[in-house]
Order: sequence, then structure tokens, then C-alpha cells
Amino acid sequence: MTTRKIVKLVPRKLITNYLIEVILGGILSAAIYTLISEKLGSTLTFMFSLVVLMIIITPFLIYRLYKYVKVEKIRHINPYIVGPPIRNPNDFFGRRNEVHTFYDRLEGSQLQSSMILAVNRAGKTSFLNYVSNKETLDRYMGDYDVLIIYVDLNSGINNPQDFYSHVYNKIREKRKISYSIPSDMEGFKQILTRLGEKNRKVVILLDEFETLASSDVFDSNFFIGLRSLVSYSDIALCTASFRNPHQNQSDKIKEFLDIFNPDPIYLGSLDLEEADDLLKRPAEKVSFSLSTEDILAIKTMAGGLPSCLQHVAHLWYEYKERYSKALPQVQKLVEAEFTQQQDSYFSRYIGQLNPDETFILTLLAGEYPKPNTLDQHESKQRITTVKDLLNYGIIAEKNEGYYISSSVFANWLKQAI
Repeated sequence: MTTRKIVKLVPRKLITNYLIEVILGGILSAAIYTLISEKLGSTLTFMFSLVVLMIIITPFLIYRLYKYVKVEKIRHINPYIVGPPIRNPNDFFGRRNEVHTFYDRLEGSQLQSSMILAVNRAGKTSFLNYVSNKETLDRYMGDYDVLIIYVDLNSGINNPQDFYSHVYNKIREKRKISYSIPSDMEGFKQILTRLGEKNRKVVILLDEFETLASSDVFDSNFFIGLRSLVSYSDIALCTASFRNPHQNQSDKIKEFLDIFNPDPIYLGSLDLEEADDLLKRPAEKVSFSLSTEDILAIKTMAGGLPSCLQHVAHLWYEYKERYSKALPQVQKLVEAEFTQQQDSYFSRYIGQLNPDETFILTLLAGEYPKPNTLDQHESKQRITTVKDLLNYGIIAEKNEGYYISSSVFANWLKQAI
């Protein structure tokens, strides 16, 4: 930080007060020293004492200024993360029940495979990063030797050879394996066998599973091979996708899906306590004051998905803390900017919905914020659709009715229809 920036950051009043303290302290101390010195009243002694005192006090003054600048600099760092997946477990909030369910299935004598379901940008990758983090793993699975391998299926994995080579190299990297094994299906079996002999469990996280399931390159033989590995080795798989893989009509994965726990882990809306935690804890790090009205307004705009809460809170910080806007102005400015920035995401999301989902959201948007029981529109399929939308966190239930979780998304839908 340059000298000019420091001077600009530190208020003149603070500098003036510090200087007055130093001068008065110096004069007082020098006066006392003069009174008790052998050369009482000597101007030379007085000036010498003042200089010595200034030399002593100056480092303390510099330290106080440094501490102030450091605090003010932290205060001007926006504490909310928007865009990339969460990597640091200290920045991950909520999902207590989902995390417990994931790890519960890894305990006991036999591992269980899981399916993670969430809409795009709801935090699937952040969740997988969190559960595979060593700190988190030690806290939940300290008594078990579990190796968790994260695989991003959009990161240049174009065929089965790439897949096995990628997983094999991850295992070698984490377990410091020096021996050489072919990076194919047979080599993969060998390394799993060796790990199994040492009572080590292996969990493979398959992020963006749709990429694998929809590719013709990964045929039925590939999925049969994975199924056999899980059936006869101490290994579990965890897929992460938007849609339930069981809805995929491809025959090549039907038998493969039999190895999974039939109850998916949905990453939907955070509960009220978790949402408050996500908003308050980052704010506390930078001494950012969030009132009850602020928190309510943020949750109303964003809904319950972590990425949306982070996004709205990020904008809220900018307008309230940096530009010192009043609450009505902050609310208006944040709503306008959040709507604009989310426009392409909302459009893409609507394009991925099926007709029943689109119908229900359109119906609720037309009556927002009044909950709608949908009684006159219910059918067996639509009841299932409502349940899915609740699980995804797109809609919420209140007073025996339903409404769209995010007021911004609801208003956007009104304009879209």
C-alpha cells in the first residue's frame, strides 16, 4: 500500500489526536525530567529530553497507525465469494444434514454409493470439495482410512483410458505410490486390490456425471466394469448431477445405477439458521454490520441457495459499506443489479426445465408472493414435480402453499411470461 493511499485511508482527526498525544506527553515528560535534573531549568536538557522521548514514542505511534490501516484495509475486502466453487472449508456454510448423510454411508463394514442432485450453480462442486477436504475427512472419518478422489468429468476426460489414468494418477499422488501399474481397467483393479489389502477404502466423486452418461464413448462395457469394481472391491462412487440419473433412458447405465443408494442427497435451500450463518459469519470478519432488516431483505431476494445468497450479500456489501447507501436505496440497487447479472443464468435454467416444471413455476410467478396450493392443477406427475422443485430449493412451502423462493427470480419470470 503506497504512502498516498495510507494518508487517504487514515482520517486526519486520528493523525491530529496522535500528534497532540505525542507532543503533550513529550512536554510533560521533559518538564518533569528538567525539574529533577542537576541542570534545573536548562534549555539544553529540556530539548534533549524531548528528542529522546520522541524517539521512544514514535515506534508506538507507527505501530498504532499500522494496526488502524490494517483493520481498515480488511474492512474494504468484500467477504462474500461469488462465482468459483468454495475450496476452503472455513468458507463453506450449511449442509449439515447432507454432509452427515454422505459420511454415514461410508461407515460400517461396506461402503454405499450416493447420488448428489442439485440445480446448476447450487453448490455441487463446493460440496464435493468440502467432503473430500482432508480437514473435513479427518473430523468425520477419523477412525477410518478413507481415500476420496475428486474427478471433474469436464476436465479433458474424453474416453475410458483418460478416466482410469486420471483416477490412477490421483491415487498415486495421494498415497505416494511408487510402483508402476497400467493405467487401464486391469491396472485399476490391481491398485484397488492392494489398497483393500491394507483396509483402505476408496470413494470416487464423479462431478458433472451427465457428461459421462450422455457420451457414446463411454459405452455399456465401461459402466459394467465400474459396477463390478464396486460390487467386488471396497470402493464407492458418488455422482453429482442436475437430474436424477434414473431419469436417463439409456440402457447402458440402468444396471450400473443399481449399486447406488436409492435415496439421493439433494442440495436445496439452506435452512434459516444456515442461511443466517452464511450471511453473518463473513460479515463479522470485516466488522460489517448487517441488521435484521438487511438479512431478511437479502434472503427474500436470493432465496435459499448458497450461491444466490453469496451473490446478493456481495452486492449488499458494496452498496451499503463502500458507498454508504441507505437501506431503501441499497435494496433497490441490489435488486436491479442482481436481476441483470442473473439474467443469462435464469434463461439457461428455464431452458433445462421440463414442461411440468415450467408450468408450475409460471403459475406461482403469476401469483407471487401469495402461496398457491396448486390443488386445482394437481396430478400424480405434478405432485412429483412439486416435490422435486422443493428438493432443489427453487420453491418453498408456507402456510400449506407454495411460492418461488427467490423474489428476484419470481419477478424475472413474470417478465418472461
